[in-house]
Amino acid sequence: MKIKSLFLWLAALCIALVAGCGGGGASGGGGGALSLFLTDNLSSYDAVWVKIYQVDLRTATGTTTVFQDANGVTINLRTLRDASGARFTLLASRSVSPGRYVGADVFMDPSLVVFTGGATTGANKTFPASITTGGRSKVQATLDDDLGSGRDNLILDFDLSQWTESPAGTINPVIRKVTDPTVGNPGRHENEDYKGTISSLNGTAPEQTFTLTGRHGTFSVATSTSTVIFRSNGQPSPTLANGQTVEVRGTFSTTTNVLNATSVKIEDGAGQDNPEVRGAPSALNAGAGTFTITTGQCGGFLPSNSTVNIVTNGSTIFRLRGGVTTTSTDWYAQAATATVVEAEGTYNAGTNTLTATKVKIEDGNGQGGGNGGEAEAKGSATNLNAEAKTFTLGLSEWEGFNATLGQSITVNTSNAQYKNGSNQTVNAATWYAAVNSAPAGTRVKVEGSFADGVFTAREAKILPPIS
Repeated sequence: MKIKSLFLWLAALCIALVAGCGGGGASGGGGGALSLFLTDNLSSYDAVWVKIYQVDLRTATGTTTVFQDANGVTINLRTLRDASGARFTLLASRSVSPGRYVGADVFMDPSLVVFTGGATTGANKTFPASITTGGRSKVQATLDDDLGSGRDNLILDFDLSQWTESPAGTINPVIRKVTDPTVGNPGRHENEDYKGTISSLNGTAPEQTFTLTGRHGTFSVATSTSTVIFRSNGQPSPTLANGQTVEVRGTFSTTTNVLNATSVKIEDGAGQDNPEVRGAPSALNAGAGTFTITTGQCGGFLPSNSTVNIVTNGSTIFRLRGGVTTTSTDWYAQAATATVVEAEGTYNAGTNTLTATKVKIEDGNGQGGGNGGEAEAKGSATNLNAEAKTFTLGLSEWEGFNATLGQSITVNTSNAQYKNGSNQTVNAATWYAAVNSAPAGTRVKVEGSFADGVFTAREAKILPPIS
């Protein structure tokens, strides 16, 4: 009996020890919050494109996987340092078991592309065969950190200044753990995309919170009046719901442990992992449906050139800054003054061409309609004030901002162009009188921008009755 009791006690102790150390191959959980950031150091490279598949943290007895993606995440490491110092990209947010962690293993694609000395064409390089197994190159960083007891920020520096190259073109990488207080400044964080599934949705649009669970771990996400919400398939009236697959773009606050969303794209389930590229547009040709993007960020491929050729066609969905869908002609006209655009579709490495299923104009900070960009709304008009040129709109459809069906918003038409039900331009007094005397159920449409709960209309139009 004593032997049996001792055996049970030892078994329980072993289980506790394994749990405390994360266990062999464990995926983290039941401990403190860990935010894993990547940064870079100075180097002579103009760009260094790598693909990261997995990051494991090691204790003396086991490993914990904090990031894993079978498709890999493509990152230009050189963007993680500028003249002001380190910049950071958040790779993972996950709970880890308490313990002392002695190392980090970063698994990358053996192939990488580097750009040196103003080159517009990248040079294909490889990591050494000695660190490569099963199509993955493992680079180790030394740690000596107690993690998992609270909220921890772990920064891995891809120290490009220490990377060396053999005559055969093999790159010997160096990754080290660093500390940097500027990680607490959201202005030093890259505005990245995080895909996952919504749960625990709370609040009322536009100010909502939810949990996002995906390849980067688990995030608490907050939306605000400046967050753009739109559907991947171009349909209007985007509404967040539990169980949706979404792509959140935003920056992470190390103070609140919250990802503050600048935009949320509701995926339609088709092609949500398509290659994409983001950067400055040039050589726009509306007639041919083509343009060029200078590669700032990309996913799904390693860029071989500093620019990517983009082709659009009749199947392409064209979006303005707030996610509002528009025509090809209008999109190309507005893209001529845009600083950043994004294209998603299929990529042909041989021709360096991405055939776009979707293109979107972005603000430089990734924000859109809810921050004063393009927005549209339809619904019934009440509380009409012709003198103040305002009314209340009960939403039946909307694009470019976060709302709910039936929500009432204030519309200001002081600087709007007015159109009647026959699409004729009229003055404000005539328009307000026509809406006031219209049959019950008449809807109006406004185009403009939405910010701080007020829709500022560029155009106000009476819609024909729905047949």
